[in-house]
Amino acid sequence: MKPISITLIAALCAVSPVFAQDAGMKSGQYMMAVQNGMMKSMQSMKPTDNPDANFVMMMMPHHQAAIDMAKVQLEYGMDPQLRKMAEQIIAAQEKEINEMKKWQSEHGN
Repeated sequence: MKPISITLIAALCAVSPVFAQDAGMKSGQYMMAVQNGMMKSMQSMKPTDNPDANFVMMMMPHHQAAIDMAKVQLEYGMDPQLRKMAEQIIAAQEKEINEMKKWQSEHGN
């Protein structure tokens, strides 16, 4: 192995925890922003006298937040099992949001 390669490896090993910490901080900040956005969206909603309509209205931003958090995981996460779970969450939540939108349109909401 050439001396420059050893130096490069040593430098990368020293710097990689900094990158991991930075990714952790960014992902945590994005997760909190998603959570705050969901709460703000839900707080601005006006409940109706229809419990079914209320359920759908409140669940859509909840599901969208799950999608957004899963996208943060795909951007920053490295664990293969969690990345696969994030992909599954995105697919499932998008499907359910579409079903809820369909329900709303069929029920005049």
